[in-house]
Amino acid sequence: MTIKAKNRVVIRRAPTNGANGKPGMAMVLNPANIVLDTESDGLVHNFSKATCTVQLMQGTLLFAPAVSILQQVRCSAQVSGSVIRITGISVDPITQYSYGSAYVDFSASANGQTFKGRLSVQVNVLSVVARIETANHELEQNVTTLMQAEDLRQETMTKLAVQQQRIVAQVTQNIQHRYNMLPSSKTLVSPCTLGSGVTLHHRMEADFTVASATASDDYVDVLEWQGVEFEPNTYYSLSFWAKGQGQARAFLYPEACANSTNSQGFESENSDGHSQFQLANEWQWYWVVFKTSTTIEGLKRLLPFRLMPGANGMVYGVCLVQGAMPVHWLPYNYNPQRNWFTPTMAADASPGEVIDSEIVEDSQMGTVMQLTSDLGRNFQLVFDAPDYQQLNNQSVTMFVVMRQISPNPLWHFGGWNDNDEYKGSFAFLNNKAHCIDLGNGWKKYYTTFFNVNNRLWNGVSALGLNSLKGTVQIHSAGLVLGEQCPEWHTVPLRRAMKRAGLDIDTERIELNGRTMFKNDNATVPLFSENGKLNPQLSTAQYLMNVLRSMETMIDGGLVIAGLMAAKDGNQVTAYLNGLRQKMHALAAGVKAFGTNEESALSYINFDGSAKFGNLGIAADGSVNIIDHEGKPRINITPEVLPTDSELFKNADVERKITLGGSTVNVDPVSNPHAYTETFEVMNNNSFVHYIIPVRIDGYTNKELAKKTQETRSLGLGWSAAFVNVDNGDVISIETREGNSFITARTEIYGGIVKYKGDDGIFYTWNDTAVSGKTILSKGRWKIRISVSPGVNVNTGAVVFKGTKITINYVSGMQSLNLAHNGFASIQSGKQAVYVRDGKLHAFGSMNIPGILLAGTINRNGTISNAWGEYAKGTLLQYVQSDGKRVARVIFKNALPCGASYVAIANVNGDSIGCTAVVLEKTAKYCDFRVVEINGREPDYVGLDVVIIGKNSA
Repeated sequence: MTIKAKNRVVIRRAPTNGANGKPGMAMVLNPANIVLDTESDGLVHNFSKATCTVQLMQGTLLFAPAVSILQQVRCSAQVSGSVIRITGISVDPITQYSYGSAYVDFSASANGQTFKGRLSVQVNVLSVVARIETANHELEQNVTTLMQAEDLRQETMTKLAVQQQRIVAQVTQNIQHRYNMLPSSKTLVSPCTLGSGVTLHHRMEADFTVASATASDDYVDVLEWQGVEFEPNTYYSLSFWAKGQGQARAFLYPEACANSTNSQGFESENSDGHSQFQLANEWQWYWVVFKTSTTIEGLKRLLPFRLMPGANGMVYGVCLVQGAMPVHWLPYNYNPQRNWFTPTMAADASPGEVIDSEIVEDSQMGTVMQLTSDLGRNFQLVFDAPDYQQLNNQSVTMFVVMRQISPNPLWHFGGWNDNDEYKGSFAFLNNKAHCIDLGNGWKKYYTTFFNVNNRLWNGVSALGLNSLKGTVQIHSAGLVLGEQCPEWHTVPLRRAMKRAGLDIDTERIELNGRTMFKNDNATVPLFSENGKLNPQLSTAQYLMNVLRSMETMIDGGLVIAGLMAAKDGNQVTAYLNGLRQKMHALAAGVKAFGTNEESALSYINFDGSAKFGNLGIAADGSVNIIDHEGKPRINITPEVLPTDSELFKNADVERKITLGGSTVNVDPVSNPHAYTETFEVMNNNSFVHYIIPVRIDGYTNKELAKKTQETRSLGLGWSAAFVNVDNGDVISIETREGNSFITARTEIYGGIVKYKGDDGIFYTWNDTAVSGKTILSKGRWKIRISVSPGVNVNTGAVVFKGTKITINYVSGMQSLNLAHNGFASIQSGKQAVYVRDGKLHAFGSMNIPGILLAGTINRNGTISNAWGEYAKGTLLQYVQSDGKRVARVIFKNALPCGASYVAIANVNGDSIGCTAVVLEKTAKYCDFRVVEINGREPDYVGLDVVIIGKNSA
């Protein structure tokens, strides 16, 4: 299991109570999150190093806080002092693998302050891949390495909270520089320069070169890059791993910076970007964010690590990116285009000492080499690098694409050089190296090193897979110049050919969506067994040519059907239509084709109107979003907003109708229908709520009534519907069967009453009510009750007892209109808000008053500090009104709300103890009585006035 410590997170907080000079307190997580690897069974077993130390820092003081766990999500955790330990990861019940992510929320308290934080736990991507493969085995996933995925997450989500807003608190991903701006930052060779007394330790930390030094009486510039280009007024983030004792500093100079801040909270406005760190005895990740000056010119020098006198330290993994978000080490973009290995495909390489070697076909990678060995020594698959001398004393990256078949096989990959202190690179690549997960067990392992004195290979001994113990499959191997692992696996051309549709690895042509079509091992292959073009595809090609040229060998030319339909089994699901009898020219997602219930999810009509899911396009080009009932809810137009009358023409106020009662005799055979009186719907798509109290009477025959034995009978069945008087449309709303009753006794059965009349006839009736809601179109409507025969019940009557109809557009309309000069949200004829030409109009119930004008009117009568539509031109005059001296505020234009407004005024003149009260309000002016505390009425003070009211009549 690998535990990877990512960057430390610093959450800054303002000084308590704003005390001058008191430093803000910050919470530091080390590491910021924990990364766990699963074992071969997809579960995490080893948690020995899954710990995080929580610290609170105030200036140079460091506190060990009291930590409490608030919640644990998809994991279990324990706290010991200020250390959080992850003790378990929950298992996904779908994939039976460990969850891909988890977190612990906690609080940390020290020195009278409490912080809340979150510790994220990331598990390798096996769980994610398993979930995807469970959902769809046909998906091909290219999953990047966990380190790359986590780096990308950090770049997107890291928050750099610093004082005085020098760097924006939330930083989003900057895609301009996704690569390190510093070449040779992994191997620390030219153009990286080293200071006096600096020692390089190649491949000391994974495949990183580490630089170390000790500063005695003077400082030591450990690493430096010269001639680096920077843009003015731009953020740049420098990061590196370091450990040691004493103080280290970083610089960006000369005359390059406006300010800088670092991971330990040190801030500077020096032009050389001066930033200083206190080193720790363990490896920690440090960063500094520079903001360049607006006047920066020329190439600059970056000094990431200077040891001050008396300090000693080590550093590696230096990274510089554009943007205010530090990231872990990224490669410099060499964009390698040559693979120095020959051959590049493992299937073409030469097997060495193995128990078994076999070329097999893999559904994902194509032709691969499968090797089995139990030697644990010597070379099992040999490659060549004929031009290896050209790579001498250069930074190179070596990779191999392989899949481990047997459990935990051992292997190395590289070349032998007996003259090298490491005996070459033969052990540089192994199953512990950096890797990119390609899915389905395939991984791309890679490593970078400085090829000093041809450390890669001596050109004579073996080069390739060695020390294999177990079974593996190998697709390809490669060697490129630089520190960047390429995206391609063999050669760039091979990858480009695959994107274009020619997959050499799987020996097939895939004409995908970018080209023409994808064969994908279809039942009708491109070529027949004799190697010639499949005749079935030839027919298809002929028809395609016919459609292009409109010329055929058929006498009379091309024959085109009026309707071309696509079937899914026996159901037509889409069609292309040329018959004007059908409304749609093109339809997809068709249901109930050819019936009165036919519908389509998406269609285009002959007039250009269309519907795509919930998106509707009218014939005039306007666009609307449709709800599940087909009503346009959101209307969009490039034109101006419709007039008020157009906006509100369908926003009816609720209208209630009560239809009179009546009794209608019915006969199930000759006269089955009974109707209410007519009511009118004024608009299409009206929302109608109905309550129909009704009684259905049924009459038995005299012969049955004379019988004394019990006879079971059934009353009249009936159904209710709305009928359009104008066009005959019928909307059914309910159907019921007649209820059972016994004709020879007088009893009550659940609302069915039987009684014997004076005429000797037994009567039955059913008191009930039909209620519900529906959508009706514009027109005149009636409610119809239709009866059906019962058992021993021949005739009857329908008694309407006062039907209640409520018609409104409140629910049916509710629309949002968008136009280039404003928007409108219409709830009803009494509730709406809209903005037209920059002016807000609102009425109905609301919680935002409209300020018609506000401002300061001086004693000379002019207004300043003015705001509001009616503020311009407002004057102040002292006049006599009804024998009283008043301060009259005169509006340039009459207020739309007349005198129905609220007026507030404060005196702003020199008088002491003076107040202003409203005396009279009109649409053209508002009079205020101004009185001092001593009773005098001054005429030399100004007013601060606010007028609040509706901006429409």
